[in-house]
Amino acid sequence: MGRLTLSVDGLGHLAQMLLNVVTIHNLQGLREELQEFKVQIERARRSSEDSIQRDVERMRQEIQAETLNAGIQARKICKEESGNAAQAISVCVDSAVDSLNPKS
Repeated sequence: MGRLTLSVDGLGHLAQMLLNVVTIHNLQGLREELQEFKVQIERARRSSEDSIQRDVERMRQEIQAETLNAGIQARKICKEESGNAAQAISVCVDSAVDSLNPKS
């Protein structure tokens, strides 16, 4: 049966090869961790964008509702004021007509 004999140099070379394998394995593990970290960052970014879009849409809807309400209030005020103005004009016209008519 053959015997395997390694010199000190051979053992040193074998140890270096094993270290290289371990280093490569560790680097692959680090690479996988970095990839997962990138995926997590991308998820967080998308989540933030989605959250911002929801907030902007909610604010747009609130502004739209407030604008609609303001328009309704403005119409109501204009209608009331035009009624008041018509009444004032009517009183002025009546007064003018009365002043033109001779008193009996």
